[in-house]
Amino acid sequence: MALAPDQAGINYNCGLLAAASDEPQAAADFFEAALAANPGYAPAYANLGIAYRQLDRLDEAEAALRRAIDVDPNLFEAHLNLSTVLMSGSAASQDEAHASCQRALELKPDSPQAHYNMGNALVRAHDYQAALDHYEHALTLDPEHAGAANNRLRPLSALGRFDDMIET
Repeated sequence: MALAPDQAGINYNCGLLAAASDEPQAAADFFEAALAANPGYAPAYANLGIAYRQLDRLDEAEAALRRAIDVDPNLFEAHLNLSTVLMSGSAASQDEAHASCQRALELKPDSPQAHYNMGNALVRAHDYQAALDHYEHALTLDPEHAGAANNRLRPLSALGRFDDMIET
């Protein structure tokens, strides 16, 4: 008896390859095909959301990432990327972005990217000391994190810590 191929898994893996090749439209097509084969595949929703974000289809990205979280509330990547999408939106979505960053940090407290995202959310909330703390924690976890190194300058400036900016 021949086994049917795992269409969801095949398409998902092809989507990952397309994403790694910086082909977000192809990635989105593969992730959509994976979800047609298995509508409960949370990682496919999360990666579809990332592809949509790269295509600047932010409403669709948000919907896909929220669906990933509905299917798997503990999917770190979905919370992390939802925070990024929400920070691109209106001021009203900033509280949700903060909450999504917080959930990502609860799931993976040692993630430099989650600390970086939280720093970004806190800058938007004008909580500069807390933002700086998260950027610095991201740099402790990953000293080469260029985003955290660059973005920490804004809270340093807002806090009047200009000497610390020069040392950076």
